[in-house]
Amino acid sequence: MDLAMMSKFLNLLVMKQQVYDLTYNEDDDPMTIDKDRLGGFDITQLWRGKPLEKPVPSTVRLYVNANKADKTDYVPNSFSWPICSQRFIDLLLPLAMEDIQILDAPLFDLKTKTRVAGFKIMNVVRLLECLDLERSVMNKRGTCAITPVFKAARIPDTVYVFLAAESPYGVIFTEQAVQLLRGKGLRGVAFIIRKTS
Repeated sequence: MDLAMMSKFLNLLVMKQQVYDLTYNEDDDPMTIDKDRLGGFDITQLWRGKPLEKPVPSTVRLYVNANKADKTDYVPNSFSWPICSQRFIDLLLPLAMEDIQILDAPLFDLKTKTRVAGFKIMNVVRLLECLDLERSVMNKRGTCAITPVFKAARIPDTVYVFLAAESPYGVIFTEQAVQLLRGKGLRGVAFIIRKTS
């Protein structure tokens, strides 16, 4: 058997790691960020795959309609920050403890300006070079994957939540993490299956 044929055979034996993009389900009408005040905070710090040494500054305020908090487990936002309910975090943390850093989410009600409790920012601290750049559709500058394709072999079995180093704007979950969260009644949460090579 030649090397190419053996490689093909081995690929059939090894199950590919399946991955998903975390996103929101608009049918649930989740709480969203309606207004923000960043106070000079660099939002890209949460795209680097590194723990923050300090909490998010108190000058950062994200304003929401708190009336929707009870039907929201994931807060969509234009910063690509995974802002999740404490319930979401509690379900995920036992599996992904090494993959994420939990930070308080500076959410405030738009009308009353009071703090909205029960939400955290999930700072993803796993950064993997795993995009298949030949098969992914990238933006014109090549800095953001519009349609990502992941190299399954580059995703270790011990990683459950990560950012792709080549395009760190989407939070990626492995099959194990998604299965852990499915059927738990999370509101406003959706996962988009992504191709692997």
